Order: sequence, then structure tokens, then C-alpha cells
Amino acid sequence: MDTGTNMTTEEEIEANKKASFAKRVAGRFANFKWPKLIVLKDKHENGYYLVTDVESVWRWALQVLAMRVKDHYVREPTPPKFAEEVSDDIIDKLPEALKKKAIADKRENEALKKRYQKYLDIWNDVQRALAEQNGALAFKVLDDRKDAEYEGFSFERLEVP
Repeated sequence: MDTGTNMTTEEEIEANKKASFAKRVAGRFANFKWPKLIVLKDKHENGYYLVTDVESVWRWALQVLAMRVKDHYVREPTPPKFAEEVSDDIIDKLPEALKKKAIADKRENEALKKRYQKYLDIWNDVQRALAEQNGALAFKVLDDRKDAEYEGFSFERLEVP
């Protein structure tokens, strides 16, 4: 029995994942009437981009993401400085005031770790999108960050007579 012909390679699995992700992101544009104008909100002036289909949105996203990395809007996060932690068995032996401080330090460190991981995940997505020229992922990164200062964008209807 030949089992090799039915096996899926790692590359095929990864390609299917990418295609599925791109289809899910593209689904957002299913009811769009093309062409559209993307208004990119920036610190000094807005940018205006004409897009005529989903593929042109992907090209726009890659271009803008590369520009934002170059201009340091998006950059690799710096690891946080953590408060020195006290082990749980020592915390139990501390006076009440020091115990509260030690517990608060542990909670703050956990929050810092989560926030750092979030920004590291974004950075990794940025690097992957640019390395693979994955426009759908680039758009997702931009869309997730559009509420950040000077990083917003919107789609506007464009009438062509």
C-alpha cells in the first residue's frame, strides 16, 4: 500500500493555512464596490490611495507596513524591566505591608510579561508579513493597530463618472 501519495507535506499545510487566512481576511471585502479610496491618517498630512480590488489592498498594506517600520511607527519591543520578585514561601513570612508590596510586584511583572508578549507577537507578524510579502497579514497588522495614534485609515467610496 502506497501511503506516500496521500500524505501532506509541511509546505502544503503551511500554504493551505496562508490561503485560508487570506480568504478569511479578504471576506471582509466581499461586498465592497470598487474602486475605493484609502485615507491613511498620518501625523502631518493624510495619504490617499486608490485601490481597485483585494490584491491592491494587499499591495497597499505591504507598502504602508514597510513605511511604518522604516519610520519607526512599528518597532521591535524592548524587554521590560521587572521588579525583583520574592518567592511565595518567603512572602508568607513577611510583615503585612511588605507582603502586599511583594504581591503587587508579582502582579505587575505578570502584566508586563503579557504586554511585552503582545507587542512581540505584533512585531513577529510584521516581520513575517514583510519577509513573505503576505499582504493579508500586513493588512491584519495595520487593521489591528488602526486605533493607535497616527496609524488610522479608512475606506471611502470613490465615484468615477
